Amino acid sequence: MSFLILTDSAANIPSKLLREKRIEQISLCYTMRGEVTRCDDLDAFDGKAYFDALRDKEIVSTSLVNPSEFKERFEPMLQSGEDVLYIGLSSGVSGTLQAAKLAANELAEERGSSSNKIYIHDSLGASLGEGMQAFRAAELRDSGYSCEETAAILNAECQHVIQVFTVGDLKHLHRTGRLSGLSALIGSTLHVNALLKGDEKGQIVSFGKTIGRKRAISALAEVYAKKHDPSRNQLVCIAHCDCEKEAQGLASKIREIDKPDDILIVCYEPVTGSHVGPDTLALFFIGDER
Repeated sequence: MSFLILTDSAANIPSKLLREKRIEQISLCYTMRGEVTRCDDLDAFDGKAYFDALRDKEIVSTSLVNPSEFKERFEPMLQSGEDVLYIGLSSGVSGTLQAAKLAANELAEERGSSSNKIYIHDSLGASLGEGMQAFRAAELRDSGYSCEETAAILNAECQHVIQVFTVGDLKHLHRTGRLSGLSALIGSTLHVNALLKGDEKGQIVSFGKTIGRKRAISALAEVYAKKHDPSRNQLVCIAHCDCEKEAQGLASKIREIDKPDDILIVCYEPVTGSHVGPDTLALFFIGDER
């Protein structure tokens, strides 16, 4: 069976992989220095320049995809005669998924008894925590599963997508309202590094802290050691905000624990990257429930 897969640019999927896996993308936007930019091509994104600007205290604002934009994107996809599966940025950190639902409901009312449908999946994730689920959807589609079956499988599996990270400075999450006020004080004193994760509701919460960056990175690897499924060959994903050397170091630690099929390392895309901030290092894999 066949269907169309749509995700958003917050999924952090390199353009080459979007093409290879036949995943379509709708782009979120950010504004810097008065200029609005769409995140259309991650391969062309200059992460170093962008995160250097944030280090220099440049202010970035972001915007979700609105219902009319989703409707414009969904309509031609439905007209192809295929079902559509949208895999979206966590509802715990963004209103983008709700905008997709509004557009899908409006189109369903307009189309009446049309046989093909839009299925909306809340990834409860961001960056490659979302992107890994788009990869899984492509795998299921190519194995002959229907859109409805794939949506159900993703819903059952998404609590097993582990998302853990550490940041350079909690002020970015605090400024954009993604973390509670008191927690934003951690990390501004005594070289304390917060350990963060996406929880079962897709919200960002703290699960620990370390003294020093190296210990924080080792703590991420320790989560993998404790929670990954050694019986499952899998892709491990790492995203970073212009700290590639540390990302490579984390990848080496992962290989020492239990060599996965592959490790994908990417620079954070600019929208979610602006919320977590420079020097964020994130690890994504399949394991025990969050």
